[in-house]
Amino acid sequence: MELYGYAGKVLRIDLNSGSISKENLDVEMARDYLGGQGINTRLAYDIIEPGIDPLGPENPIILGAGALSGALVIGSSKLSATTKFPLNGAIGTAVACGFAPQLKWAGYDNVVITGASGEPVYLQIFDDDVRISDASDIWGKDIFEATDALREKHGDDISVICIGQAGEALLKISLALVDKMSHLGRGGFGAVMGSKKLKAIVVQGTRGVKMADPELVQRILEFVMGRALTDRNRERWIQYGLMGVADAWIDNAVLLRDNKREGPPPEETKATYGLKPWSEVVETTPWAGPSCITCDKNIIRIRKGKFAGLETTASVPISSSGYFGIPFRIDINSAVKCHDLFQRYGIDELDGAYLIELLIELQDKGLVTSEQLGMELKLGDAEAVMQATEKMVKREGFWDSVADGIPGVVGKIEGASKHVVQQKGMAHVMDGRACMGIEAFGYLTNPRGAQTFSLVRTPATALPGVPTELLQGLVNTHYQLGAGAQKRIFHDGKWNVGRITPHIENHNTACNCVGLCYRFFIGRIYNAVTIAAAYSAVTGIPLTAEKFQRIGERVYNLQKAANVREGFSRKDDSFPERWLTEPIKQEGRELWLQDYTKTDRLTREDAEALLDAYYEERGWDPKSGIPTKEKLVSPGLKDFAADLEARGILT
Repeated sequence: MELYGYAGKVLRIDLNSGSISKENLDVEMARDYLGGQGINTRLAYDIIEPGIDPLGPENPIILGAGALSGALVIGSSKLSATTKFPLNGAIGTAVACGFAPQLKWAGYDNVVITGASGEPVYLQIFDDDVRISDASDIWGKDIFEATDALREKHGDDISVICIGQAGEALLKISLALVDKMSHLGRGGFGAVMGSKKLKAIVVQGTRGVKMADPELVQRILEFVMGRALTDRNRERWIQYGLMGVADAWIDNAVLLRDNKREGPPPEETKATYGLKPWSEVVETTPWAGPSCITCDKNIIRIRKGKFAGLETTASVPISSSGYFGIPFRIDINSAVKCHDLFQRYGIDELDGAYLIELLIELQDKGLVTSEQLGMELKLGDAEAVMQATEKMVKREGFWDSVADGIPGVVGKIEGASKHVVQQKGMAHVMDGRACMGIEAFGYLTNPRGAQTFSLVRTPATALPGVPTELLQGLVNTHYQLGAGAQKRIFHDGKWNVGRITPHIENHNTACNCVGLCYRFFIGRIYNAVTIAAAYSAVTGIPLTAEKFQRIGERVYNLQKAANVREGFSRKDDSFPERWLTEPIKQEGRELWLQDYTKTDRLTREDAEALLDAYYEERGWDPKSGIPTKEKLVSPGLKDFAADLEARGILT
């Protein structure tokens, strides 16, 4: 049977024995789970035994190209990487731009990596030439250095997943970078690679992808291209990437300081860290992954002042100002330098920067001393931030616990837990007190932790002010919700964030399965109908918008079931305590937790009711937060329901 869209092979590599094997893709599995996150999750449920050590050789790394990756489809370069994450023990999927098209062109839909090498290695996947190669000469190098060395050896046409010294040192807040740019796997994916002595994975493919109906694919491409070119914000996205939202995020207290207690004064902060001063200090060059039409990532270079000439990469350009400049009150030049350190070492900026910020408060409150830290931490001191970063990477003294993330700090410092804002051991970008949108609520419910699987097409609810009728129209256009769901979600000029979030999560999960980006500027040019049509044209397998959403729900439920086996339940989806008990303060006003329309303050009981609504909308048991047997059986997960029932989890 000739396959279209799919490469048709799964590559299996055992680092213990050095064995390499190839097997045919299960076509029925592809129909049921599409690809990418879907097939990864299906494979992971069978491979990952409950309770295994995330840093043990038995924990697999499963890579998956989306069903549309490598085809003539805009924004279809997303790679899915599935494993058990060491920061919190959750089983989940990380996504990143790039690598997936080359993997597909090399002839593989998925790669399953098991075992651990005794010596540093990297994987080389060049069509049929698959090797486990010696990496001793690049072990110890940072991500930029190692990737450049691999390109010098194998040429510039390769795509590279690489870890830095943070992954080598098994930091649970480490990640990998794809092609020195895209973040892959906050929560410790870098440490999983490091535990296997796997420095990098290199791929180059020459085979291309066969499409069932190339003419229809071309027509869909032209239609989507037309939508993209009419985006009034297109030039802004290309020039600034996500830095383009900086001023709006500052105005609305999305970017916080003082351990998430204060929204900095907007005008003063924009004058120091906003788009205008950023443009004066930093020169940006747009960067796009394969098939991206927006070029929203940046190569950034400091024009003048301290560290002038420093050049680095930024998948999320706002991170320098937002995660370093504003919280630590350091200038943009120093913030870019700190960002560059994190990029090179392979440290998650959200968790790593937040941990240093948290320790400043804990030190000021006397819960930890400068003697314990081996240094003095204080605001306005960029050198201290850089020194702390080095100590984390080296796991030096007290910083050995910091390298294990928020759980490590909370376990080390008595009384620290009441000062932390976290979900499943991970720091947040979106704070529900600033805006209880779908993005902030989705941080609570994602089985993997504080992730953005609930990112909404523009206009996003990450900022307040989207009229209810506009959001309802967006839901109709993009997510194909039925009348019953809309009635449950929208009423009396308001909407229920607990009930709408599952539908956004399902859609975005399905996008991960086909390899489609859902950042604002790509997500807005697609809807479920267009994506289903593209899938059908590429693969020749009929797919409706309704089935696309349903497969997203199936995959999301299966990921939840895998984590239920690990002991996760409703208690792990709870609102951060500080969201419920204290406000964000900004220029004399107090931002308490409220509904999105900011007409009602939310009590603890209201917060619990939103979680109830979420579970009810999903068809899960509200009391436990666990999918019911009926819900698992109905989307085609009967065998997995039986597994949970046999383990005494489902009753």
